[in-house]
Amino acid sequence: MGLMTGTVNSNGEYSFNGNSNVTRAEISKIIYNFSVFLVEQQ
Repeated sequence: MGLMTGTVNSNGEYSFNGNSNVTRAEISKIIYNFSVFLVEQQ
């Protein structure tokens, strides 16, 4: 699985690869889950 890249627009929404927007709450959840994933890999 590659790293997800995207941009934040002026509304504070995050767009993955210029596609669908996700909310800040969803971004936080993704970051949290990814952090847990990284810890479990060590």
